[in-house]
Amino acid sequence: PVMRGAYVLTKFLGDPPPPPPESVAAVEPDLQMTMTVREQLSAHREQTECARCHDKMDPLGFALECFDVMGQYRTHYRAAISAGQKGVPQIFNGRPAPFRVGPAVDATGVMPNGEAFEDMDEFRSQLFKMDRQMAQNLLEQFIVYATGAPPSFADRQFVEDALDRLEPNGFRIKSMIHEVVASSIFRTK
Repeated sequence: PVMRGAYVLTKFLGDPPPPPPESVAAVEPDLQMTMTVREQLSAHREQTECARCHDKMDPLGFALECFDVMGQYRTHYRAAISAGQKGVPQIFNGRPAPFRVGPAVDATGVMPNGEAFEDMDEFRSQLFKMDRQMAQNLLEQFIVYATGAPPSFADRQFVEDALDRLEPNGFRIKSMIHEVVASSIFRTK
């Protein structure tokens, strides 16, 4: 959830979290599922230097926990089985890879704007409500790609004006590219 939340903040909302402090150890996954990921991260957030970023980042990652590492939808975690336990039989790469059904996935959280969501569908709806912020991030990424440099303070007015022109048509990507290519930023940087 941490990496997924950081990805949403960085790539969709344009608000990347700062790098973690070097003095704090990473959270190791619990393959036996004695604690859920949410419980592990809750304990991690008790450290004040961690809570500042994780309070904003983790809920976004929890929304995406309903997808496993292969992108398949899941309602429960899979847990490793210990010796003597029975598991769900499964073959992976020609080898037995049994597992047991772990705890249910809890995909609830709160967006950075304070709106709560209960599942992936509500999370997606909340993201769509942040369309201007996501469009601004994408427009700025196009400027970086087109000019090789991020928008400067002097370019802020162009970004705001372009977003105002793009908003009535739903921030279409084609129109966004045209805005960047036709701008003085593209011609002079």
